[in-house]
Amino acid sequence: QNSIMNTIKRPKNIESQETIVKRENGYLNEKEVNIYLNTIQKLADPNWLERDMSIILIFINTGIRASALYKLDIKDIDFYEKSLIVTDKEQKVYKKMLSDNTLSWINQWMKRREELLDGRELDALFISNRKTRISSHAISNIVIKYSCDIHGKKITPHKLRATYGTYIYKKTRDIYFTQQCMNHSNPETTALYIRGEKNNMEEKSRQLINNLFLSN
Repeated sequence: QNSIMNTIKRPKNIESQETIVKRENGYLNEKEVNIYLNTIQKLADPNWLERDMSIILIFINTGIRASALYKLDIKDIDFYEKSLIVTDKEQKVYKKMLSDNTLSWINQWMKRREELLDGRELDALFISNRKTRISSHAISNIVIKYSCDIHGKKITPHKLRATYGTYIYKKTRDIYFTQQCMNHSNPETTALYIRGEKNNMEEKSRQLINNLFLSN
């Protein structure tokens, strides 16, 4: 015999301090992004500065995964349209727009890349010090390498993807637009990237309702 209590939803647990800290550590704020980019320019090997900056800026600029970034070829960059063609999970192909600053660094990298390859033909946009296509693992190492000035946060490609998603949502407040930018199949997945916003939603809703008919 079913009890009526079984039909009542249990209240959600209040977030613990540990959960809040974990969520806040899941992305970089704008100040930390600037620190991170400055560290790259300070520490990078001169031969690989343009490559490393291009890789990090593409992550921050597009939110793509490391598994998609290492597959990028020269032909995937369109400087005229300021776009990037990305092949992601399950061979899904989509277009990402790039900032002028990101395109500038990629352009500088392509010139450096040509010097490093010294006439050798290679499709890969990003190469390793062995002059072959860079691996996803090597890209992760590059991301981690420059995180020394960001205290308390281990920087990973996924964390840069979360940074992108969080920034898009904070600027637009549109979860469906953010979902499209993140190429998620449903908004529930996207909601996981709305870092530091969930606690404010109830208060914002209350304020909106209070002010809804004040002008009438």
